Amino acid sequence: MQTPFKRLIEPLFLKVNFTDPYWSVTSTQARCWLGGAVAADLLAQYLVGMPNPMTILASLLTLIIFWAIPPRLSGAVGGLYTSQALVSMLVVTAASMAGNMAVVDVAAMLWSAWCMFALVRLILGYIRTPKALM
Repeated sequence: MQTPFKRLIEPLFLKVNFTDPYWSVTSTQARCWLGGAVAADLLAQYLVGMPNPMTILASLLTLIIFWAIPPRLSGAVGGLYTSQALVSMLVVTAASMAGNMAVVDVAAMLWSAWCMFALVRLILGYIRTPKALM
């Protein structure tokens, strides 16, 4: 049985190796990871964010956008988004203890920028991986 922690941690630390058999998942498993990512994102929005119709729509668009991409990449993106949402709750909660809203805003923006960088790096890593090795 595979542990899910690798799928949650490696994308954040930019260590995904798509030639590793661990990343080979079925399309159903990949879509479950995407569904979990949307659920985690909505949970984070309701617990520490400010959900509005646009942010909820953006979360649902994640599911739609990544539904049709290859399962190997889709599963990795789902793991990245799930860990992003879970760590976002920790970052915002920890930053709010400073008592200054500017600290919360800066911490959230820095975390968001890192996650965007990780997503771009993840997609580029998939594109650069020779398909014959997967």
